[in-house]
Amino acid sequence: MRSFEAILHVPPDHRLEQIRTSACDGVVQQIHWDHEEYDASGRMIARYHSFVELHENGRQCCGWRKYNSSGHLINAEDLTASKDKIRFNEA
Repeated sequence: MRSFEAILHVPPDHRLEQIRTSACDGVVQQIHWDHEEYDASGRMIARYHSFVELHENGRQCCGWRKYNSSGHLINAEDLTASKDKIRFNEA
């Protein structure tokens, strides 16, 4: 199974803590996650917001945003595909 640490490219000596999760079930099904990354000394160095959206037509969107400790966007990734193209829990 792919983990958030692997998807977000968190170094092995860093710690990733989930801060919140939210879900919305409607025309577009959505799940959102917020995480904080801590370095080996325990200092918070980044925040992440990641999401998955499933649209009625089968289109899936997913992605993440990485913010530094000051809240500035420093990296992002977005993917869009048909329902059978994106696999979120790959072995």
